[in-house]
Amino acid sequence: MYEIGDRIIHRNYGPGTITGIEEKMLGKKTGEYYVVQTADVTLWVPVDATEVSIRYPLDVTAFQELLSLLEGMGERLPDHHLERGEVLMLRMKSRTLRDLCRIIHDLTSRSRRQTLTKNDNEILSRAQDLLLNEWVIVLNTPREIARRELTKLLQEIPGLP
Repeated sequence: MYEIGDRIIHRNYGPGTITGIEEKMLGKKTGEYYVVQTADVTLWVPVDATEVSIRYPLDVTAFQELLSLLEGMGERLPDHHLERGEVLMLRMKSRTLRDLCRIIHDLTSRSRRQTLTKNDNEILSRAQDLLLNEWVIVLNTPREIARRELTKLLQEIPGLP
């Protein structure tokens, strides 16, 4: 169980803090909810459904290991935009940091040899934002500095032959 004051990562809204635990009635059902304050919104997350929507940030070592996925050769994505879109959406749906790093790496590598589609760019941008959410909390880095550091890392990614 989470406690008031815990820093968390919300699946869709990014970094936040548990500011309370409240009982609320939604429809005809009463339940317990974590009150989560993010930079933009206050959320009520059902206590019994937290495993799908909030989690603790990674520790520094685990996060830095994930960043190593942004190095070296990646996986070639399908050339056909519809097939590629399916692969990328499956990775995005899982929302694991490992899959986000793979998306960032593989689309960046692809961009070295081809222009990305609008959909590719949107997915890449969203994956980078989600990774930066974690970066800000784990490494206690201001977002703009984290973005610059990510950009430097991505400059080292080679294009696939």
